[in-house]
Amino acid sequence: EYIAVGGIPSAVPHTRGTSVVSTASRPELISDDQRLPMGLLRVPGAAVSVLEHHLSHRGIPGVGFWAQVPHYVANAFVPGTVAVVEQVARHLGVPIPLGSLLDDAAEQRRQLDAILEQRPDAQAFVERLEAIYDAQSDDLPSGEDIAIEIERFLREEAEGGPFGD
Repeated sequence: EYIAVGGIPSAVPHTRGTSVVSTASRPELISDDQRLPMGLLRVPGAAVSVLEHHLSHRGIPGVGFWAQVPHYVANAFVPGTVAVVEQVARHLGVPIPLGSLLDDAAEQRRQLDAILEQRPDAQAFVERLEAIYDAQSDDLPSGEDIAIEIERFLREEAEGGPFGD
């Protein structure tokens, strides 16, 4: 069995827990408590998708664990890394030491919060994401909603982004 991991830029705030979406070449490879994408999920093509397709057609089962990370964070989102590592550990049934990742995640949260204190426009943006996140409870946005958010994110990044200079 192979395991793919990564992050999906999503319209989620850094102030909430990180959700992990699971994929699998066969449904029985993941447990009932793992989140599956709802409906048809369309995302840009990636090498990992080609690899998954290739391996599954050769009888090698595979799973994927994908952290939904805030689309406005330009660097690696450490809480997403923690969430994915924890999910892989549960899947394998073995402990995986997190080392300094928990401290790194807390430090990144402090840094992002400090940016928000200095940028009322960014704070308002994150508050809107929080309201949407809270209203959705555990419902994932549709593939179309994710595509719209990714397109908006790419436009904002080209223009300097909400945290740009």
